[in-house]
This record gives sequence, structure tokens and C-alpha cells, in this order.
Amino acid sequence: MRRNLVPHAGLLPAAALAQRVDLAGLVDLRVQLAKHGANGGTKALTVIVHYTARTVSSHWVEAQTGISGAPGRFIEVGIVFAVAVDPTRPESVARFVRACGLGVLATVDASGHPEAALVGLAVLDDGTLILNAPRGSRKVANVERRSRVAVVVGWQDDVTLQIEGSAVVAAGSEREHFGRAYNSQRPGSRALDEDFAVVVVRPDWLRSYDATADTPRIEEARWI
Repeated sequence: MRRNLVPHAGLLPAAALAQRVDLAGLVDLRVQLAKHGANGGTKALTVIVHYTARTVSSHWVEAQTGISGAPGRFIEVGIVFAVAVDPTRPESVARFVRACGLGVLATVDASGHPEAALVGLAVLDDGTLILNAPRGSRKVANVERRSRVAVVVGWQDDVTLQIEGSAVVAAGSEREHFGRAYNSQRPGSRALDEDFAVVVVRPDWLRSYDATADTPRIEEARWI
């Protein structure tokens, strides 16, 4: 999801950046700006706009970056908004996964060979991933044998998220709990059918790769 709101806007007074830009979407956004200083220099700014920020303004940018708009002015570089994810924030990871909806799950079979499959994903606010699969599938057998898995989410808009963690096939009350959560986010799924398993992945290492800027941005996080 990338939007070019004001192409080729040129120099603008700082106050002009206070246009009402609705950020009430389901994902975090990355804003790319440049600041034109009084001495004629230009400084690039890349700012993550979290879901809680409803509008972008010069005051908001100053607060986030510590760079004052006076006496300089901001150049809008098309004000490019792109899907962004902050791997240090579980709620940001959750919004990103929900926006993508799918991911590639990598597991290891009994012989130590890697196996990968595209799966539908649900996610809790704390970043816990949930997927379902037929009980007789390879991925379920692999998880029951070796809990370590990897997941990759995102393949559009030049932003991806790598996740590693421990997976478990939920049973009993946990299966009911996580299965209901999965079904609520993916209506019509068969997570709680008898012949389906509910797999829960708890991330402990994440890396985001954002190539929306000229210099790719890579961030890592470890969750305990």
C-alpha cells in the first residue's frame, strides 16, 4: 500500500504540512520527507507513523525527529506513505501481519530437510501467530517433532518481516482459545474442525526489511 499524496509539491512552509492526512488504517505507515534548511541544505527524514497518530503535521514531525521546522521549510517528497512495521513493538507486528494475511511457514522434517508452505495467518495483539492445517499435513508433523520454525510475512511494497520462534500444536482449552481467535480473524476457516490442527507460534526473533527508501532499512528485535 503506497500512496503519493502530493506529487512534486516543492517547497512548502512548515505549517502547510499540517494538512489532514487520515491515518486511521489498519497498519503503520512510513513517511518519507525532506527538510530544507535556512542555509539551503536538505536533510532527509524517514518517520514511522504509528496507528495512534491520526494526522501528520509539521509539529508531529518535529516531535518525532527533534528537528525544528523553523526557520527551515519542509519539502514533500511526494509524501510517500508505505506499509511499515516496527519489530520491537508487538502491536505493530500484529497490524502488519493482519494487513498481509498470509505468510510462508518453514519447518524441518525428520531427516533435517527444510519444508515451506504458504499459510493463512491470524495474530494476537501480543504478536503471537496462529495458523491451522490438516492434522495429517507435513507441517503439523514437523512442528510436533521440532518446535523451532520460521515465518516470512510480506512480499509487496518492498517491506518484509522475518520471524523465528517456537511453535506448538494447541490442545484442550488452548486449542479452543486460539482456534476461536483464528476463526474470528479468518471467517469460514476450519480451525476447530476435528480433522484440523491449530498451530501457535510465539516469536522470539524478528527482522524487518524495508526497501522503500534509497537505503534499505533493517531492524532486528529479540522478544523474551
